[in-house]
Amino acid sequence: MKEVIILAGGLGTRLKEVIKELPKCLAPIGEKTFLYFCLENLKKQGFEKFIFALGYKSEKVINYIESQNFGID
Repeated sequence: MKEVIILAGGLGTRLKEVIKELPKCLAPIGEKTFLYFCLENLKKQGFEKFIFALGYKSEKVINYIESQNFGID
């Protein structure tokens, strides 16, 4: 099983003016988030298990992942 660690705990201080109260991995890119594109790309590469290293506003990231149908472990 291919597994990957996703570092998603940064404060996003340089993006603060644009994303306000969101962690930077949830920064919008069109209708999706940065994290969405990362996960979809990694899934296409065959990764099956995802480990998230979270910090800043981790509850928002967890809620986002749980609310989406990524089909990941």
